[in-house]
Amino acid sequence: MNQYEKLLENFLKNPFNIDLKWLIKILEKNWYEKREWKWSHTIFKKWEDILTIAIHNNDCKDIYKKKVKNMLFDNNK
Repeated sequence: MNQYEKLLENFLKNPFNIDLKWLIKILEKNWYEKREWKWSHTIFKKWEDILTIAIHNNDCKDIYKKKVKNMLFDNNK
């Protein structure tokens, strides 16, 4: 199992225990491109999907982590 697979496994078990830098790595591995990095927000884009994440103290709120998990790995779309 490589580092990304371990990261992904931990993220799926508990998405709230992951840092922002690892969340960004997961998004980039799933073809999301970081379009803008401002002081308080980061914008990711994948085709028509746009995801804006608010950043506070070099991390993001749990609601954004949950949103990424549901967006990438929820089969009930």
